[in-house]
Amino acid sequence: MFRMDPRSAPRLAATISLLGLVAVAAGCGGDTDRPTDTVPVSIPPGARQTAADPGEECPEIGMWRTCSVEKRLERAGLVARRQEGEIRHQFLAVPGLAYRLGPDELHVFIYESAAARERDLAGVDPVRVERAGDSADWPARPTLIQSNNLAAILIGGTARQVERVQDALMAGLPQP
Repeated sequence: MFRMDPRSAPRLAATISLLGLVAVAAGCGGDTDRPTDTVPVSIPPGARQTAADPGEECPEIGMWRTCSVEKRLERAGLVARRQEGEIRHQFLAVPGLAYRLGPDELHVFIYESAAARERDLAGVDPVRVERAGDSADWPARPTLIQSNNLAAILIGGTARQVERVQDALMAGLPQP
């Protein structure tokens, strides 16, 4: 069994504190993987649809809601600025919300259920993000993201940005 001399306790405490500071400093070093096209800031409180009060909870019930999408994007360090009004795409039955992610745009559509989303997107080409026979005129490359009752279309984005948005929205459902 190890026995410590009581006189060495202050020196041990100082050493442990110093190691803690070194660990913190190492964790705060330059992040070379950090993309240069985004800056992590919060979504302005006035831009929230279902959780306008910062103290208001966003119930995590295993289904996507506007507030859970915004919370997930914020946690991923994405700057998501919601645009005013609803958006519509002729090939989708539900209205959506548009967010600016730097130069890119994210359209988010929340359905009553995963089955409703699946029915609505059944004839949509997941690569071109349009129905067969239609010709969508996207201003940049679209990426379709689907997760339970959520469908999202990211318009534009670097490969890294697409991956970050996909990870944020497909990394599991909001859990209670």
